[in-house]
Amino acid sequence: MKIRMTVKSIILILVFLCGCISNQKLRQTPSSPHVTSTSQNATFLRFLSTTSTPSPIYTPTLAQTLTPTIIYPTLAVTNTIESVPLAAGDNFTCALTNKGGVKCWGDNRSTGALGNGSGKDSSTPVDVFGLSSGVAGLAAGDVQACALTVKGGVKCWGWYLLGMPHALGGRIPNYVPGLTSGAIAITAGGGHNCVLLIGGAVKCWGNNEFGQLGNGTIKDSAVPTEVIGLTSGVVAIAAGSTHTCALMNTGKVMCWGSEGDNIPVEISGLPDGIVAIAAGGYHTCALTSNGGVLCWGSNYFGELGDAEANILTPKYLDHLTSGIAKIALGGGHTCVLTTSGAVKCLGHGAAGGLGNGTNDSSSIPVDVTGLSSGVVAIAASGHTCAMINTGKIMCWGPNYCGELGDGSEKNSAIPVEVIGFPAP
Repeated sequence: MKIRMTVKSIILILVFLCGCISNQKLRQTPSSPHVTSTSQNATFLRFLSTTSTPSPIYTPTLAQTLTPTIIYPTLAVTNTIESVPLAAGDNFTCALTNKGGVKCWGDNRSTGALGNGSGKDSSTPVDVFGLSSGVAGLAAGDVQACALTVKGGVKCWGWYLLGMPHALGGRIPNYVPGLTSGAIAITAGGGHNCVLLIGGAVKCWGNNEFGQLGNGTIKDSAVPTEVIGLTSGVVAIAAGSTHTCALMNTGKVMCWGSEGDNIPVEISGLPDGIVAIAAGGYHTCALTSNGGVLCWGSNYFGELGDAEANILTPKYLDHLTSGIAKIALGGGHTCVLTTSGAVKCLGHGAAGGLGNGTNDSSSIPVDVTGLSSGVVAIAASGHTCAMINTGKIMCWGPNYCGELGDGSEKNSAIPVEVIGFPAP
């Protein structure tokens, strides 16, 4: 990978040094096509159906999302708003309350990612300013977070010390220009955000030094710009730190950014029947309709479950060829939610990252302690969190800024309960 040390890159480094430092920021990891340099939680395809209604529809309540029933979707362009109750950013976490409000915890000093207007970290959940209800989904990036409202609007926060426009955030949530309605899904990367609109178009904004906005340039944008060639037909999106991917209604996967592709290119080697995608720090994965997981990219810590350092074309993960419902990718680890509601992880195990009671890495999926059933959502970055069907949230791994939400800044190799959830 060619390293381009721009002024923006230097500022980003200084921001992380001023705040909490994650182990994933300190390690060196080999590069590979369409993979990224830091962690990012994934955005997943939800249960889609064709509709002709001209405005966004949001029907699930948080209680309705807390069901272990797994239904693999059909690939149809929809106007149904994606409900994502849990998101993990770099050293912070956000989750929906029962009333559709947003609470976040972890790093706030360096970027304002908790959205409460202060500059203080918090190891317990705090209310995000102005978002006490009306939120359907969440996305968290390295230094920013976004909320998708039940009316299809997008509000974002974070990036405070970078002095970026309100389109990218601030200490409190702000509407993204032009996105007060019409959005059905959001995803956040390492300084850029993307939105899926009614009709299947994708727009992105923010940092673009690696072409991650997909608009044919490497020029940053404070307002959403159209991704070239993706004006319709997209059913899911996922952002990594410096790349972005989209799943088409044809089952094709298109990615851009990272290694210099500033327009979408098709990922070759994927089978028919792809129903969901996830973007991690250095690797990318796809989920098949029969619950199998294929991944490509860096395998430095065994996150792809193979002996090869890099896997350049999609390959099934051993032991994960069926029975998987959702995927969450961190900077150097992979976690999956099975159709029975259990969580398994593989890859980088430092600071308890795999949640199995050790600090050891593993190229074979290991069971996360205490999460053998009842899990309905997962999210990963340097740390990982899971939402239980009772509304409780359990987190494990690094806890440098209180991102585990248990009132401490102590790493945990087994899941610990987030204080205050389920939240009213």
